[in-house]
Amino acid sequence: MPATTTPAGPIAYLQAVASGTTKAQGLKRPTVAALQQAAKALGLPDRIDHAPSGGYHVGAGWNIGPCSNLKDVAAALLRSHERAWAVKPADQALPPSHAERVADDILAALDELSTRWEAQPQQQPQQAPAAVVPAGPAARKTAPAAVPADVKAHLARFGLAVDGLLTVGASNAKLAKGKALAWPVILHHLPAKALAQAVAGPKAGPTAPRSRIDGLQALAERENVLSLALAHNGCPWASAGCAAGCLAWAGHGGMSTTVAAARARRTLAMLADGRTYARAVLWAIARAYRQAQAKGLPLAVRLRGTDDSPVHLWRFDVTASEAQSLARRYGLPVAPGQGLTLPEALALAPAGAVHFYEYSKAPITGPHGLQAQASAGFDVTASLAADRPRGIDQALAAVAAGFRLAVPAGFAKGQPLPDVLILRNGDSVARLLCVDGDTTDHRWADAAGPQPFGFDGVAVLLRTKRSRGKGPEADAFSLAPTIGEWQPLAGGGQAAFSTTQWEA
Repeated sequence: MPATTTPAGPIAYLQAVASGTTKAQGLKRPTVAALQQAAKALGLPDRIDHAPSGGYHVGAGWNIGPCSNLKDVAAALLRSHERAWAVKPADQALPPSHAERVADDILAALDELSTRWEAQPQQQPQQAPAAVVPAGPAARKTAPAAVPADVKAHLARFGLAVDGLLTVGASNAKLAKGKALAWPVILHHLPAKALAQAVAGPKAGPTAPRSRIDGLQALAERENVLSLALAHNGCPWASAGCAAGCLAWAGHGGMSTTVAAARARRTLAMLADGRTYARAVLWAIARAYRQAQAKGLPLAVRLRGTDDSPVHLWRFDVTASEAQSLARRYGLPVAPGQGLTLPEALALAPAGAVHFYEYSKAPITGPHGLQAQASAGFDVTASLAADRPRGIDQALAAVAAGFRLAVPAGFAKGQPLPDVLILRNGDSVARLLCVDGDTTDHRWADAAGPQPFGFDGVAVLLRTKRSRGKGPEADAFSLAPTIGEWQPLAGGGQAAFSTTQWEA
């Protein structure tokens, strides 16, 4: 069925650009990248090229045509959006599909239940409908939250609660930069082998959060997960430099043991009962979804904030009554069933309303690989580590498979970034179009795959950040900020940045 709502944030931004009022509204100044992000969020053509005769050409194959400036680009995208949402008379005459008929039946069933709920709020329906619909009743703050008892009990054992699982919105500095594009949430666990350190490591270390944290060993022993905690590696593909410079220890994560202890308890809860823990994350996402809908924005969900856990393999159960409760309390349509992944459970949400996205250093193939993650419904950005053995091969393979590549580089804050990154290993060469990854964390809004003018893919440049307790040795996984020169990678191969069409 046609969707009934659209993300208001990207539309408002395009309207502000077209009217020349971005500055007055406190919005980001118009750039090609910002317009591409807004277009992609709305399902519009996000290909914006410089026209040979000047100006811009938008949306190859969509016939939007040339535009003289970015205001015209925004106006053209808005017109395209309006055409895409218009219902043509021919479309109205088409018979409904089987899926549409099923959804209509479910809508009718839920409407009936909603009427009964309002008329007799003290009575719970004896049997919930077989499924929850994409567009159920609006969220009601007075409806019971009804967090399942097993979820509440499991979290309580580890000193956790649903409303503290996810970091939401502007409370994270990186996510706050993109909050006009989508309402962001992120999940933080302990990275690499830090859980073992926090549970039973030495009491002294370069920073207190990297050392043993009081009470965690007793908690792990009480919950019978000590052996799992000591063996856990949250970043199985991390290079030595990546582990040393991990941003889990930057910002608040490097200053306070309180933050590290909370991340450790979450990780322990995940190890103790991953199925129930995943259900808790679903309820936390539902809370954030209601906030996003209130702001007229899509929800962007990143579950690997500080580790590389296989979140795409999490499976859990949702009963029909639980799905109904989520729809009533948070306005989130959830598909009930057994053995669901998070994207499967939220497949009934309106198109574009929820974006699952991640970074990953996993290889291309295998059950944990990039392709498996993408097939499970996650937008994945591969990561280059300059010091990882055979890292160049994995990076080139990721680009060839259509994944964008996150590339840490030592450019200083405010220093202009290059336009091109060239990777080569023997006869294998890839030219990548560079985009600034520090303006927003919403990688799902970035282009991916081959780009105009012969680019093989996209490199998301991330300026190297320094974590507390580590020095220059943590820079080993980053590229040097040199332009027009080949630099050897410790793991093999070479890389070069360019601000022109430089080629070696």
